[in-house]
Amino acid sequence: MQNGGRFTELGFSSLGAYTLERLGRGKRWAEDTARVATKLAALPLTRDAVANGGVSLALDFWEADGWRRLGYASAGQYVRERLGVSFSTLKARMTLARRCARMPAVAATLDAGAIGLASAQLVARVAQPATVAAWLARAAERTTKHLREEVEAAESIARADGAWAPAPPDPDTMAEYIDLERAMVDGRVADLVVGGGQMSGDPGDGSVDDDPGSTPGFGTPPGQMSGKLRPGAGRVSLRFSLREDLAQLWHVVETLFQRSAEVGPFAAFLVRSFWHTWLAPDPNERPIAYQHIYERERHRCASPVCDNRDLTPHHLLFRSHGGADGDDNVVGLCVTCHLTLLHSCRLSAEPPADDIRWSVGRDAFLTVRGRRREHGGFYVESASPLW
Repeated sequence: MQNGGRFTELGFSSLGAYTLERLGRGKRWAEDTARVATKLAALPLTRDAVANGGVSLALDFWEADGWRRLGYASAGQYVRERLGVSFSTLKARMTLARRCARMPAVAATLDAGAIGLASAQLVARVAQPATVAAWLARAAERTTKHLREEVEAAESIARADGAWAPAPPDPDTMAEYIDLERAMVDGRVADLVVGGGQMSGDPGDGSVDDDPGSTPGFGTPPGQMSGKLRPGAGRVSLRFSLREDLAQLWHVVETLFQRSAEVGPFAAFLVRSFWHTWLAPDPNERPIAYQHIYERERHRCASPVCDNRDLTPHHLLFRSHGGADGDDNVVGLCVTCHLTLLHSCRLSAEPPADDIRWSVGRDAFLTVRGRRREHGGFYVESASPLW
């Protein structure tokens, strides 16, 4: 069988034979389904389960409609009660197993322990057979947090370019993408849109990329990450659920907009109106200390293994040791990483702020310099860790 022959131990050569001969006929189908379910429940849905075929067994079980045959009201009920995980977790594992069947290099790298489960899911999500080797190499050099950022950047650029199989972004492209995120966070993009400006293309003033062939917001020419374009490139559909009365209200507003002299689509008008309202300065607003540091960090914890957003300022060289208050010595860390981890010597960060060397754990089992993982395995894959 293509996905591993997981029913051979029960005496069947294929899932089809199993389904027809044992689940579909006679009185023994309930007993045989229960045997498969028992074996499935004994396999933890971890990295090893993906590598040794446990998740493939779950795929076969699902194709045979096993949970329904065992009398459960829903697939979610079966997963919670028998496997002890959420339904979304199981679906994510099964999706990974399907993609590993198409890209066996992901499964092999996962089995070898060179990448972790979360990293394998990210690689399988973005990679194609032509780019999987490059993405696996990138995953070996990144923490899960940084790999996720680069996958999201590649997907965003691919949507704009229309690329089918984006390759890992190079350092310059990633820096431009992060700068664009900062511009969104600190309001520069909103200022340009409300004021009638634009981020790229043909700005006319030379302040942003003047290459008319570049992707909006990036310096990457279309097709640089992949030469294949798809229909509808650069467009994303958004769906909103509204109460009936609100939907009627917005239809009326849209009708009034269409009768006005406003240019552009109605959705763009709504975005401009929102930004125009929230960009208006509040005379009663007090300045926030280190606000520019938080904006530089895009309001995310700077730790390479944390995505929390409750930022506090941390001086890389403590002020008690003569550290200055300049931007190259201050970084934004969440409360957990700052107070619970760093000040208890379970996380350390060495300056400067634009190229920090991180050490995770009292024994430094993971070290990261900038965005590059220098040392350590992939068992650090969760936000706000508590080592």
